[in-house]
Amino acid sequence: AKTTNKFKSKYRNLDVLLLDDIHFLQGKEQTQEEVFNTFNALYQKKAQMIFTCDRSVRDIKEMDEHLVSRLSNGMVIDLQPPNYETRYAIILKKLETMGTTLEKDVIDYMAKVIETNVRDLEQAITKITGYEELTDMKVDLAKAKDLLRDSVSDNMGNITVDIILKVIAENYDVSISDIKGKKRDNRTAMARMMAAYL
Repeated sequence: AKTTNKFKSKYRNLDVLLLDDIHFLQGKEQTQEEVFNTFNALYQKKAQMIFTCDRSVRDIKEMDEHLVSRLSNGMVIDLQPPNYETRYAIILKKLETMGTTLEKDVIDYMAKVIETNVRDLEQAITKITGYEELTDMKVDLAKAKDLLRDSVSDNMGNITVDIILKVIAENYDVSISDIKGKKRDNRTAMARMMAAYL
């Protein structure tokens, strides 16, 4: 009870709440209930709340319907990986912040082939700038391709299970949770087999 009261006094008096990866609340009934009550308390205070998830909140199994309803009631935005122009701009900004530069064709190459997320872009920048710093040599396009060969897959970016599931779910018009679940209708079964194959 003391821990619960401490939690309540800490989180129900905030002006801003950012809760990352809410899908990890799946199946945790008491935690979901506390988040629900905290949401309501903060909503009454007109506090700002931001929740992130790797899928639609409605695709999370074992999630309390009241909490799903609350989380779905605000502005819901599906953030996709950045496009080429944005990736290019991110690389330039990161290099500017670092106080360094790279060859234009190296930047172009990174922006084209690292399509997954900003974290992967930053890793590529760190790898190339680190190599330049250690060797005291400028990285050209050929060397960049060599250095990043483990980070890219033939100009297709990193294909992950999440990307495969997302594409299959969209193509077969089923949810990711259905593909991962036990549903056996023809469409879901075909989507599951295709996802497993890929």
